[in-house]
Amino acid sequence: MNLSFYTIDDLHLGPNLWTETRFDAVQDVLTHYRNLPGDTVKELGLMNGARKLPLIRRAGLSPGGQDLEDVLVTDCLASPPGGGPRRCWRRHGNVSPP
Repeated sequence: MNLSFYTIDDLHLGPNLWTETRFDAVQDVLTHYRNLPGDTVKELGLMNGARKLPLIRRAGLSPGGQDLEDVLVTDCLASPPGGGPRRCWRRHGNVSPP
């Protein structure tokens, strides 16, 4: 299995315009992600060939999207005990997953 990491510089641009960069080392991808502008919706993930798993996404906390925060995307993948609705918990409260 050949795993690597990726970043996307600005998800608002759309898949035909954003820049996707691939890395083999976790330290390299973290450094690159931290150096991307903080005012864009960016993403860091894990990939195996063409399959991608987003891990961290910088997303808006409010509907207007002015306040951005890095969110652990994989928190939304797990179902809660008891089979209730999936929720993403953040430091500012809980929100429904996209």
